[in-house]
Amino acid sequence: MKKKYIILILLFLICYLFFGFLVKYKMKNIKTNEVYTFGEVLKISHVQGSRAADFRYFIEGKIFTGSSMDFTDNITKEGSKYFVIVNKNNLEQAYILDCCPYDESKHFVPSEGLDKIPDAELQKKADEAFEEIFNSPLGRLLPPY
Repeated sequence: MKKKYIILILLFLICYLFFGFLVKYKMKNIKTNEVYTFGEVLKISHVQGSRAADFRYFIEGKIFTGSSMDFTDNITKEGSKYFVIVNKNNLEQAYILDCCPYDESKHFVPSEGLDKIPDAELQKKADEAFEEIFNSPLGRLLPPY
């Protein structure tokens, strides 16, 4: 009986590490192939003690929808707009950046997106958010971007 619990715990731990590795790999892939656009929060929900945000973003004349549990701690209002980092090789891979609010009166994003956020301070915040994840114990297991 004790063996079964140990096997279940080990199996759970392996699955947890595997899925964590996949998420971190996706983040590194997006950061390596980054392009920025803006998105609008559609729905905020609380899942397993974390905040999740469903959002819509615009790039290359198309509208995409995404959902993220990462980078959403400061998102509190549906309809609010933030910069979104998108993988230019796979436009369906994106994260909305809660630390980078989008202001239509200050920022312009062309249809093809931007290489960097036009506000240096917001770009620094976005880079720091990714660095924090990449420097986590699990993030250090992945090769650098």
